[in-house]
Amino acid sequence: MRLSASIRRLMLALFAVSTLAVGGIAATPAMAEHLSGFSGTGDLLQARRSHTATLLLDGSVLIVGGNSLGHFENEVLPSLASAELYTPATGAFTSTGSLTNGRSSHTATLLSDGRILITGGETVDAEGVATAYTSAELYDPSTGLFTETGEMAVARSAHTATRLPDGRVLIAGGNSQVGAPIDGGELYNPDDGTFTTTGSMMARRVDHSATLLNDGRVLLTGGNSDTGPTSAAEIYDPLTETFVATGSMSAARRKHAATLLPDGRVLIVAGGLEGGPAANSTELYDPSTGVFSAGPLLAVSELDLKGVTGTFARHSALLPNGRVLILGGPRVLGATGAELYDPVAGGFSVAEGPSIGRVLFTVTLLSDGRVLIAGGEDTNVKSPRPAVTSAEVYEALGNEAPVPPAGGVTLTVSGTTSFDALIKAQAFPVESIWRFDIATQAWQSHIPGAPAVANSFKSLAVDDVVTLKSK
Repeated sequence: MRLSASIRRLMLALFAVSTLAVGGIAATPAMAEHLSGFSGTGDLLQARRSHTATLLLDGSVLIVGGNSLGHFENEVLPSLASAELYTPATGAFTSTGSLTNGRSSHTATLLSDGRILITGGETVDAEGVATAYTSAELYDPSTGLFTETGEMAVARSAHTATRLPDGRVLIAGGNSQVGAPIDGGELYNPDDGTFTTTGSMMARRVDHSATLLNDGRVLLTGGNSDTGPTSAAEIYDPLTETFVATGSMSAARRKHAATLLPDGRVLIVAGGLEGGPAANSTELYDPSTGVFSAGPLLAVSELDLKGVTGTFARHSALLPNGRVLILGGPRVLGATGAELYDPVAGGFSVAEGPSIGRVLFTVTLLSDGRVLIAGGEDTNVKSPRPAVTSAEVYEALGNEAPVPPAGGVTLTVSGTTSFDALIKAQAFPVESIWRFDIATQAWQSHIPGAPAVANSFKSLAVDDVVTLKSK
C-alpha cells in the first residue's frame, strides 16, 4: 500500500521525536524505512519500449519512438514513428508530430537552442530483419514537427550521443548495420546540420556509457566489444578531437549506469551478464587521476535473487539533493530494483520502488526535481513480456532516511550542546561528527580543531541525531 505524501511526512515527524534518551545519549537506528517514493501519473498514449525521453527547455518531456511489443513477443512490428509530450504540471501525455522514420534504440539530445537531435536507431521489418539508420532528425518544440537533418557516415543503433560544451554532439559506438560493435565517432554541428567523422575509439563498443565530465571531456566506459562485455574505458577530448586511453574498470560491464557526481567523480553501477562480477558491484572514476576505485556494493545483492535471466541493466538520475536514484536491474519476475546512493556517506540504501518492475524504460529528471519513468517491459509478467503505457513519478519528499557515514556510531544528543563535551564522553577518539540536515537534504560535518569555515556542521543541539567517526 502506498502512503500519501502528508502521511509520510507525519511518519517522519513521529520517527524524529520517538528516540529515548538513556544516560545522556540514545542509540538511534542507522537506517529507517524510506518514506519518499513513486506515485502514479498519466499513461503514455502508446505502449513503448527502447524509446527516448528528453527534458525540453520549457519543462515538458519529449517521448520518441521505440517498439510497441515486448522483447519476447512473437509478432514483429516496425519501430514507432509516433511521439508524445509529457506535461509535469498536469501529469498528462499528449501527441505531437511524428518522426520521418520509425526508430528504436536511437538517441535524443537536447541542443543549445532547445531543439532535439534524433540520431540513428533501427526498425524491424515483417520478417524480423533489423535495419540501422544513418539518418537523423530535428524536433522543434515551437512547431511540434520533426524535420530531416544531415546523415551520419555510419548506420548505428544503441550508440551514445553527448552534447559538448561548444554545442556540438559527439556520436560514439553502437551496433552497425550488420550487428557488429562500432569503434567510430562522429560530431554533429547544429549550426549547419552536418556530421563529420572524428577519431576512432580505442575499442569497439555498443551498450556502453558516455558521461560529460566537468572539464568538457567525455568518459566512455564498458559496453559490448568484439568478444563480449569489456572493462576498458577511454576519454574523448573535444579540443584535440581524439580518443585516448584511461584506467580500466575492475569488471567488464554493459548496460550499466554512469552518473556524474557533484564532486566531479563518476559513479558506475552494475551492468554485465548473469552471475558476473559486475552484477551488484560499483566503481568510482576520478578524472583527476584517471583511475577507477571500488565503490560500495548495492544494498540488495542481485546475485542472491533467484530466477535471474538476461543482463543487469541499470538506469540512474542525479537528484537535486546530491544523491543518486538507481532503477532497473535483472529481468526477474517482480523485481523493481530501486536504491539510493549517498556520495557523502558512501553507501547504498533500498528505496521504495515503482509499482512494477521494468526493463527498456526511460528515466528523466524533471525541472522540479521529481523523476519520471515511462514505458518499458513489465517484468511482473512472465514471457512474453508486454510493452506498457504506464508511467510513474518519483518524489524525494525531504524525509528519506540517510545512510550514515561508514564506520561511525550513530547517537541522539542530550544533555549538552558542546562538541567538545560530546567528544570527551566517547570511549573512542573522534575524528569527525556528522549530521544529516533534512532541510537541505545534505550531510554536514564538524572536524575537531579545523577552522570554523571548514565545518558545515557549526552548532550542536539537544536531540540532534549525529554520527561520530573514529580516528
